[in-house]
Order: sequence, then C-alpha cells, then structure tokens
Amino acid sequence: MLNGRESVLPLSVLIFFLPFFAFYDNSVPELLRLHGSEVSCEKNMLEAYSNYHARGLEFMRSGGEVKLLVYDCHDSNCGGAGNRLAGMISAFYVAVATNRIFLVNHTSPFPLEDTLVPQTIQWNSTRFVPQNYRSRTIKLMDVTSADSLSLFSSIFDAHGSGIDIIRLKINVYYVAMALWSPRLIGPDDTEHFIGTLLNKSRTFSPCSVSEPRASHTFRRGFETLFRFSPEVLNRTTEMFQEIGFQQTALEERSFVGVHVRIGGRLKTSDQVVGWEDPKRHSLADLKAFYECARSKRFNMLKRDTLYNSSAAVSPHVPVVVFSDNVEFKQEMERLDSNVTFVRTTTLFHADRSHGLDARALKRGNVDAIAEMAALSRASCIVGSDSSFSGAAAAISVQQTPECFCLFHKCNIENYDFFEATETKTWF
Repeated sequence: MLNGRESVLPLSVLIFFLPFFAFYDNSVPELLRLHGSEVSCEKNMLEAYSNYHARGLEFMRSGGEVKLLVYDCHDSNCGGAGNRLAGMISAFYVAVATNRIFLVNHTSPFPLEDTLVPQTIQWNSTRFVPQNYRSRTIKLMDVTSADSLSLFSSIFDAHGSGIDIIRLKINVYYVAMALWSPRLIGPDDTEHFIGTLLNKSRTFSPCSVSEPRASHTFRRGFETLFRFSPEVLNRTTEMFQEIGFQQTALEERSFVGVHVRIGGRLKTSDQVVGWEDPKRHSLADLKAFYECARSKRFNMLKRDTLYNSSAAVSPHVPVVVFSDNVEFKQEMERLDSNVTFVRTTTLFHADRSHGLDARALKRGNVDAIAEMAALSRASCIVGSDSSFSGAAAAISVQQTPECFCLFHKCNIENYDFFEATETKTWF
C-alpha cells in the first residue's frame, strides 16, 4: 500500500525492490545499536548507505562486480553551480534508492575536487571502474513537465534491466523530491516509485517520520557527500576578512546575505570571465531587494536584543550582497552604510564562461563556490529566482531555513526554493 491506497506492483517494481530490502535487512540492526532512535531516520539510512558504499568500492577494487550510478558532467551543458548541486544530490538519492554505488564524473570546466571534496562517501573513484562495464545514459536537463515522470520512470527501467552503469546527466532536484515526497507529486503515480526513500527511512524502527521538506533532504545529501575544498575555504575566509569579519568571531557573526541574479550579457574584464545568460532581474528591482534586506536586518536586531546576544552579533548587523552585477552591488551599498560586498570576486558561470585566461577561469570557478559558501553562513538570506540562492539556503550552516525568502516574497519566511519552483515546473 502506497499513498494510502492499494496498488498492484508489476514484476519490474519487485525486481527494483529486492536488492533494496536485502541491503536494509543487513544494515538496520547494526545502525540502531550504534546510534539509537534519537538520530533522525533519514540520517540512519544515509549512514547505512555510506557503509554499504565503502564495502562496494572495496569489492570493486578487488575485482568484484557491482552496480553503479554515475553523475556525468564532462562538457559545458551541466547548468550553473546551483543546478549542478541539485543534479548531483538527486543522482545520489537515486543511487541510494536503487542500492547502486554512487560516483561523480565531473571534469567541466574543472575537476569537482577543485571546489568540493568527499565527505563520508568516496564518490571520486571512477578510475576504479572496469572498462568492460556496460552503461546507459539518461539525460534530465531542463525537461518539460510532460516528460518529467516518464524520464523519472526510465531511470528505474534502466535499473531493472541490470545494466552495470546508469549515467545521469541531470540539473534538477525534482527526482530526489519525488523519491522523498509523495505529497509534492500527488497520489496517482505509484508506478513511478514515488516516495521510495520516505518509506525506506521508516524501516529504521521505531522511526515513523513525516515527509521532510526538499531543503532538508538537499542539506542531508550535501552533508553526506561534500565539504568545501581547502581552496574554497581559504577564499571564503579572504572574502570575509575583506568586508571586516574577523575569523575568531565568524561563528557568532550575524549578517543578512543578499543574492541578486541579474543575468544578461556580462563582458569580460579584469574581474569578469564573460558570459551571456537569460535575464532574471534588473536594476529596477534594487529597491525591492534593499527593502527586504532592511526588514530582515531590523527583525534580527530586535531578536538579538531580546535574547541579549553577544557584542559580536549586535548592534551591528551588516547586509552582504552577492551578485553577478557590479553596478547593482555598488548602488545598493550607496543606499545604506550597513551594506557591503566583496570587491575582489572574479565573476564566473560554470556553464557559460569561456576565455583564454586559464588562471582567471580557475579563480572564477573557486570564487563562485566560495560565494555560495559565504552566503550559506548568513543568518538570513534574501534570494533571487535562481537555484544558486536556493542551494545556498538549503546548505545553510544555520540548521533551519527559517530565514530565507525571495526578494519579491519578503513576507513569506521558511520558503523552500525547490518545492516552490520545481514542483510547479515539473509536475
């Protein structure tokens, strides 16, 4: 029974579930003894998969045969930084659902390890994959809602065929959302494995979890897979120091982060590795961004005063602007002495920036993720219609996304970017 009604399961579905059940039957008791019921159900499930992944890699290195799921990005059509993260975490959750070993083959425009390195799962082990493994590639890149569920189903058809490697080229999060959240999809799609991960997380008795939000599963996936590379962390520290944040007080420092995605054509300069992108917002939106950020800052000052927080937090709460448009940042800074921005950032788009200056490209690649890391440390985020905003809010070091909003929906707090945008777009 799924989604509250009975469903007759076809043979392909039963084939899909058999290895999954075998994995959890072996993993659940051990994890419950180690961690106890106080640990979240989905965290138990992901730790079980992490252990399975390590054993599977070792088995493959010793000549054993395993089934793989590989996130592929080796050309210039993978999406921007936020889309790539959404795609990688979606692919990871498919690997968990199908009991396959998850790997990342990301070489464009630079190796992923330049900005993100493995956390608990060694996803950077493609060099150990045997050459004779058969593979099938499935692309889920900016697909229309009419195609979304059929493409989703095609992943599990490939898994049921027994193919050695499923290669996913994907830049959306709706696949992970469908695996976790039947409420986002509707009750009529049981044949498409909707809600698989939610049901499996409940096998960790005495767990009986409600459906987690998309931002929550996004963060869980990110924390399992990634940590920022030393280059990114060093650059993030430099950025904070440039705007006057001391490293010793950074953990306690409150600030409002604003992400403004203007889009359009950016000309190459000393600090821009040029690209052209669809327009998102404009200088005409400056007042709305500023007013929203100012209201968040005011609420934070009231909160900090109420709870008698440290001097490192109050009374000064800056507003830090991150944008692909230098003029926007300058104009917003002129409005208010509490507004600041990093002047040394090299602006760069992972999919669209091209140039002959290899050092500028490499610096821009690191700076883009360093800005995401910096934005994720904000106490409140005012975002754009951009997956960069949504990803930064989802991986926020603030353990709840209770202070994230879009600039034009400033009164809606606890805004879940991926639920709000991809549910509407794909289902």
